[in-house]
Amino acid sequence: MSAIPKSMKAVVLQEPGRLTVEELPVPEIRPHEILLKVGACAMCGSDLEAYWGIHPSVKRYPVVLGHEFAGTVVAAGPKVTRYKVGDRICHTGGRVCGACAACQRGDYKACPERKGAGFATNGAYAEYVALLGDDFYSYPLPDKLSMAQGALAQPFGIGYHAATGKAKAQAGETVVVQGCGPIGLSAMMAAKLSGATLISTDKLDYRLDLAKRLGADYTVNVTRQDAVAFTRELTGGTGVDTVIECVGGDQDETLPQACEMLRKEGRLVVAGSFARDAATIRIITFKFGQMEMFGSQGFPRGYGPLLDLVGSGRIDVLPLMTHRVELDEVPAAMKMLEDKRDNVVKVVIEP
Repeated sequence: MSAIPKSMKAVVLQEPGRLTVEELPVPEIRPHEILLKVGACAMCGSDLEAYWGIHPSVKRYPVVLGHEFAGTVVAAGPKVTRYKVGDRICHTGGRVCGACAACQRGDYKACPERKGAGFATNGAYAEYVALLGDDFYSYPLPDKLSMAQGALAQPFGIGYHAATGKAKAQAGETVVVQGCGPIGLSAMMAAKLSGATLISTDKLDYRLDLAKRLGADYTVNVTRQDAVAFTRELTGGTGVDTVIECVGGDQDETLPQACEMLRKEGRLVVAGSFARDAATIRIITFKFGQMEMFGSQGFPRGYGPLLDLVGSGRIDVLPLMTHRVELDEVPAAMKMLEDKRDNVVKVVIEP
């Protein structure tokens, strides 16, 4: 293992809309932390929200973004029991204070000062990142998996939890996934494992084409086709069993549409990251149809099941990665994501 340098390259969000590439000190770790040399970090839609200044977890600037990553442990504090120098891991956690009663007893989830990497504390748009060592939201990366696969396991986990933990998709059911971004495509692939019939909707043909290649049975471009009419015709007028909303953002179209597509007693799972705390539900349709709505956040079962699926070949996350960039290219890549240019789906940074 080579010596740890004193400085590193990092991409810094100085203020909304302004990313710069800087030379920063390599973070110092505390007794309960590890220092990770970043091998790959995926750029996320939540990073775009932070870039726009509308992500609720970003309360200070400057900040280094990046919360979907994998790397190699190059230093570990004396209180770290889970990892040692040289270990390859996935991580999407953050940092804790290390001093409160919860931290002293090792209950790091309960730390009132817990900060998520890439939002409230510096993340992995950098060569190195300091993190809680014994974090639930981390896991050993099997040798047969690449750093890119490790980074992409995090967004796949979001979709996997929505499809299996909340929607509980089953064989014989019909499931609509709204949105063919990384989370929507992941939810579609996870739901497909159950044997359900999958319908993917989006506004962009290239993303719908990718959904089809990854297993969607039907695709609907909502700019040219009435998704409600399509699903009603496909189901003989009854509606679909489940809709998984994976669009989010600053819009109010998907949830009303979802209510119209659902059958009576159908399930609506909200996995999209919305930019504001208000949305429209067709409440009469929802109430008289006795529909159910579930919020879906994170992947509470951790990395283990995700890496098993990727390692076994049952799920291939690499088609989500349409672009690979170095740190110097990140500001331009963020604009590409913002404009949805060059058939972009997922950008992976390789520092």
